[in-house]
Amino acid sequence: MSAVRPPRVAVATGPPLPPDGSGLVARVIHNSGWLAGAYVTAFALAFVLNAVLARSLQPERYGVLAVVLSLVTFVQLLLGSRVWEATTTFVTEFRARGDAARATATVKLCYLVDALGAVLGFALLQAIAEPAARIFSVEAAAPSIRLFAWSLLLAIPVSTGTALLRLADRYRWLAVHTVGENLVRLVAVGAVILVVGPRLVPVVGAYLVASAVSSAVVVWLAARAGRELVLARWADAPLSLLRADRRRIWSFLAYSNLSGTARLITGRVDVLIVGWLTDPASTGAYRLARTVSDPLAAFATPVSQAVFPELSRLVQARDATSIRTLTARIRSFAAAVVLPVCALTVLLAGWAVPAIFGEAFADAVPMVRIMVWQLVWLPYVWLPGLLLALGRARTVAAMTAVDAAAYLVLLVGLTSAFGAVGAAWATLLRFVAWTALASVVAARVDRGLEPAWA
Repeated sequence: MSAVRPPRVAVATGPPLPPDGSGLVARVIHNSGWLAGAYVTAFALAFVLNAVLARSLQPERYGVLAVVLSLVTFVQLLLGSRVWEATTTFVTEFRARGDAARATATVKLCYLVDALGAVLGFALLQAIAEPAARIFSVEAAAPSIRLFAWSLLLAIPVSTGTALLRLADRYRWLAVHTVGENLVRLVAVGAVILVVGPRLVPVVGAYLVASAVSSAVVVWLAARAGRELVLARWADAPLSLLRADRRRIWSFLAYSNLSGTARLITGRVDVLIVGWLTDPASTGAYRLARTVSDPLAAFATPVSQAVFPELSRLVQARDATSIRTLTARIRSFAAAVVLPVCALTVLLAGWAVPAIFGEAFADAVPMVRIMVWQLVWLPYVWLPGLLLALGRARTVAAMTAVDAAAYLVLLVGLTSAFGAVGAAWATLLRFVAWTALASVVAARVDRGLEPAWA
């Protein structure tokens, strides 16, 4: 006998929205505001941490630490599956149908996929630690690579757990967690440097302490969010419930994984390429330039995390008007912020970088002035989330694959010719090209909303 699909029911999303969409925008601003506040505090803490590390380790050893952190993160993202996107998309869909059991089975599947990737990544890093250290001319870093590989296992619950917090509108919890993790990391690293000095292995151990505390807190908060979302008990939600949807879910995960792999290239491989083609001191200067310029672009993360669940709900409701209102407001606000922030950073970098991180890092100044202009992409921060909510994971994968391939060519070519400064130019050109592509795709998506639903 075939299973009877539960009737479609509405998902509670707050009070009715005004026809102009202002209530929706206000909710996104409120939710992203909590995360933005947390990111400001977290990046301030990270800024202090990097200043402490840079002054303690100096450019060469700071470059070695950059290679260790980037290599482990590279493997983590390479074998990751972007399960938070699947959690958001399919838990929203199944809850809209009133099917709590399938929603819970989706959560279980996402935890399992992340666990498998983490175990494979941990094993791979243990195997390649020695040859990787030789390739990057940092032979002494092999023990640190093996040690930091444990962060992959510690991070297993984070992606799915934080997605549940966003679905439950628990952005305040996410904000506190984000600040707390960075505070613990700063205190742990500072204590290690004070007690044993600026030694690489103890510093990496301090990073692991922060990861362990972060994961434990996420597990606890996610359990509370699951109860608020009225998910079923795990015993009542076997993975077999997803049999009818498995092709859709696995296809989504496959394309999300391709997108994640491409984002890995655009987000992490640059430090590794600079480490391969230059020297540890140049790598340290480039890593520091990213430390200064990346947080400015990373303020887009709170917006994208708050917008994605809202877009998923609007797509389920087929509300094209609210989608257009929300994306237009984001586009206008981001465009108004980019120019003054970039101009101010260019003006202050020549004084701030040597004053905060030390004169030894003066070479990072021109790279900061170049890479800050990556903010040109912010007006389209919402586009990947809308495409995923529409079930167009293949389009996201195609965009990120083109982006990654072009960036890789630019990185190798410009770094070979101009060193770390060439890598900075490659990073800027990558964001300019992505923005141009996103504007074309966004226009096509906007024209096709109603025809696709019809």
